[in-house]
Amino acid sequence: MLSNLSGRDVADIFVTWAAAFGVLAYATYLGRGRARSTIESRTLFLLYCVGALFFVRGFYWLNDENSLLGVLTFVPVTLFPLASTLFVEALLRRHTHLLLKLYVAAGTIVFLYADLFEGLASKTELLGGLLFFLVSTLAALTVQVMTRDRRQLSAAENRFIDVIALAAVALVPLAVTDYRKVFTWIRAPRMGGIAGLLFVWALMRPAGDARPVWALGLEGLGVVARSAIVAIVLIVALGAAGAASFADALAIALAATLATIVLERLKALQLEDREASFLNWLLRADTRSFEGLIGSLRDLPLTEEHIALRGADLEGYDAAAISRLFAGDDALLSRSSLRHETTARGEAALEAMEELVDILEKYEMTHVALVCHQPPTLLLLNLPLVAGQLYETQVRLIEKQFRLLERDAPAVA
Repeated sequence: MLSNLSGRDVADIFVTWAAAFGVLAYATYLGRGRARSTIESRTLFLLYCVGALFFVRGFYWLNDENSLLGVLTFVPVTLFPLASTLFVEALLRRHTHLLLKLYVAAGTIVFLYADLFEGLASKTELLGGLLFFLVSTLAALTVQVMTRDRRQLSAAENRFIDVIALAAVALVPLAVTDYRKVFTWIRAPRMGGIAGLLFVWALMRPAGDARPVWALGLEGLGVVARSAIVAIVLIVALGAAGAASFADALAIALAATLATIVLERLKALQLEDREASFLNWLLRADTRSFEGLIGSLRDLPLTEEHIALRGADLEGYDAAAISRLFAGDDALLSRSSLRHETTARGEAALEAMEELVDILEKYEMTHVALVCHQPPTLLLLNLPLVAGQLYETQVRLIEKQFRLLERDAPAVA
């Protein structure tokens, strides 16, 4: 089966699976353990339809004689107009026109029935009707988005919707290329997956990005230009010159570039989530007493396995000398930095550093902070290597809370 694949088939399958990866990765992030708003729920429905289509379709293109794969491929296609309509309603915070709703509902029922019972995947005339249904629905929704009353929405909402509309304009011609069976004159690779990645890219636009739509359009053209350079290098390296080879290489490069952009943006969103999670914990933490704050550390994933040492826990160590190691930029020390810093301090400090390394190794921890001077109290932590600077900043904020409690303790007494 694989030996019968042409270069264009390989490009088609790569594009659709790269799109499935990007779309489902964002859908997984969006649907992970959160109370969802209406717009999030409807976005998820749309993303699951698109992601399932791209994923299953790759297998169908590997073996288009499998009727079950054909049916499974077109189930999400028939649901796509309905999912898009619900998404636009949530986006605009208003209902679409009644006639459009009836049209979408009727078309969904007709083509879902055709897929399940009439062999939609293998009948060119039915596929042509489905394509018309898809394009006409998207065109009507795009018109409704473009002609909306901008005064009923905030500036941020209007900017977001403008970006979505820009992605929708590119969606239709790219999606049409997936129907080479209907339009046999199409010579381009199937690029519907690239339309899906562009849509996700638009959805993931940062909330604070106030650039105009034309600036984002230029950014999109920049992505295409970089992908074209990669495609040229690829076909030259493979010795496969020609317009068809360039088109295939461009589709592969575009899909890979957009999928990479989506993953990078996902990493940024996850980092933002960690920051928000810490701030929420800080709002809920018991900062009325030292013991209360120590107990609250169990509720923060970053510090839930912390160890606090003081009093008898530090017997056999020079607690006073260890305390003097923590000043200024050294408010948080790591085991690795203590091991490598052997010449910048005096003899007494070096002995205290060795004791501190021994403590960290004994309890298998990576970092230590001094959270109280009297009595000396050490907070031992295991901080992840990834995004270490963010985690260290959070620990320093926690340390400041302890220091404030220590400072105010005499006044409270």
